[in-house]
Amino acid sequence: MKKIILVYYGGLKNYIIFNDLLNKYPEKIECVIKTPISPKKSGKINFKAYRNLFLSDVKFVLFIFFITYSFNIFMFFSKNIKKICKKKQIKHITASEFNLNLIEELNLKKSNFVFYSGSQIIGKDVLKYFDSNIFGFHEGELPKMRGSALYFWYFLTKEYDFARCSIQRIGKILDAGKVIKYTESIKINECDTVADLWLKLIKSYPDTIKDLIIELFVKKDKINDLSNIEYNVATHLKSFPKKYDFIKLNEEGIKLIKMKDIKNFFKEIYKT
Repeated sequence: MKKIILVYYGGLKNYIIFNDLLNKYPEKIECVIKTPISPKKSGKINFKAYRNLFLSDVKFVLFIFFITYSFNIFMFFSKNIKKICKKKQIKHITASEFNLNLIEELNLKKSNFVFYSGSQIIGKDVLKYFDSNIFGFHEGELPKMRGSALYFWYFLTKEYDFARCSIQRIGKILDAGKVIKYTESIKINECDTVADLWLKLIKSYPDTIKDLIIELFVKKDKINDLSNIEYNVATHLKSFPKKYDFIKLNEEGIKLIKMKDIKNFFKEIYKT
């Protein structure tokens, strides 16, 4: 029987994305694997990713730190994915990397589906093992919006009235997998801060994941791909915003984060 292998890193984002999945469909989960937040490529620290982050504006660095590292501290004392797994009797593992050695050690079947929301770039041997059944979660509309911090770029590009997330089949090229699901669209001009759009995008995942679960396990339909990989590869990868990008954002009258956004973040952790 096919099941789901969930791979994630700690923080507010993945707690919101997978909370419903773990609570409502524990019988569909083979195991949950927590990997480090630190970006990796081919088993090594991805220094290029760190370089791009620290070359961005300091306000953005602090924002990323807040929604990932600091929330790991808050969630340690409240709710987190590991505690949900314990309550629902789901096998939870902490590993340094999601690689073929770990897969063989845990005897994970290649027929399983992998829901992947980690920070490392997955190796080609792992991609081959699961044969297009690794699904990734991307806060932008693929194939148009590839890269990082797209919740920021949606405000600056002015090319879109709506924003939405994509669930893709992860492939060899970053953000070039074929899209299998889009989340519900969010009207950008109804979001008064970057953080507000980020949270609304993250909160749009659970309903879409529920639809995906029904297709995978109830209807057992063949999942149709919604995007063209050739067009995907041709699009530009967006990187972390720089200081001049924030100047432009301020000129547009858009704030990165307000106190009400922080309150909304905590509501997601402490709500029943």
